[in-house]
Amino acid sequence: MTSEAGRPRVKGETTFVDDLIAFAVDTANQCLVPQGIPEKHWGELSGVERFYLKLLDLEAKGFKTLDNYQNFAKAFKVRDFRAIMGSQKANHARLKSAVELGRAEMSEGSELHQSVLRAVLYALMELVKDMDGTEVLGHLTFNVPDYFGNTTQRDRVVELADYLAKKLETIRPEEASAARVLRELVKNQRLG
Repeated sequence: MTSEAGRPRVKGETTFVDDLIAFAVDTANQCLVPQGIPEKHWGELSGVERFYLKLLDLEAKGFKTLDNYQNFAKAFKVRDFRAIMGSQKANHARLKSAVELGRAEMSEGSELHQSVLRAVLYALMELVKDMDGTEVLGHLTFNVPDYFGNTTQRDRVVELADYLAKKLETIRPEEASAARVLRELVKNQRLG
């Protein structure tokens, strides 16, 4: 290891140390995948989406220390995690609910912009506010890039809605219920 680390580097060459670091990072990332999210889809999520889902998992387990949020924000390379925080109190930190997010974090400057998770959270907010399911689906199809052209996108919406329903059950039951409704709306949606 010492001789490998000390030898001159050639631009573009991947060394044994590089491979070892990549393996360690990959192993660590696999340990971060919350139960209920397929590993395949976890790898396709942005850092802020991973952050939200992982911290929601921790919140559901009762972990609410601000250090967790700060450390996972660094681990997932989230620029500004405070934008999606509902509380930053030391032992009562928590993420914003779908209703608290409202229309925020939908613009181009947001890290959540055009993410499937943001579209799902927006749909949950609409369902909690008793918006008609057909209208919610209309907005969802607009907010999820390539919704009709890519079945993976629809599958991801269903998986995220299912995951949120399970994790939110004890934290925000009303949102958990909305997530179950959204999951069924998308699964039963007629295409074409």
